[in-house]
Amino acid sequence: MGYKWLMAMPRFAKTRDLNESDVFMRLRARGWAIEPMDVPCDALAARRGRVHCVEIKNPERGRNAVKKLTPAQKAFRLRWKTKGCLHVGVDDEDIHRQLVSCESS
Repeated sequence: MGYKWLMAMPRFAKTRDLNESDVFMRLRARGWAIEPMDVPCDALAARRGRVHCVEIKNPERGRNAVKKLTPAQKAFRLRWKTKGCLHVGVDDEDIHRQLVSCESS
């Protein structure tokens, strides 16, 4: 059969950052609509007619890991070529500040 390649593909379970659900809850309380996803980012955040990609990082992984993007996220950022298209942060304050600054531009 032509479907043997499907069985050979590696499968990886997406692990969510421990702080993700808390950050999503707090962003929703600030009026953001949040749609969790896996690729190319952790979620879409929408408010006032604008949609943003959000990547939540776990602060427990260290300072250097917080801003580290996967190869797929780096490629996405290059393809879209827009300022602030992928907002990266560890908490709702950090991400909310980035999202609001993008709204005003």
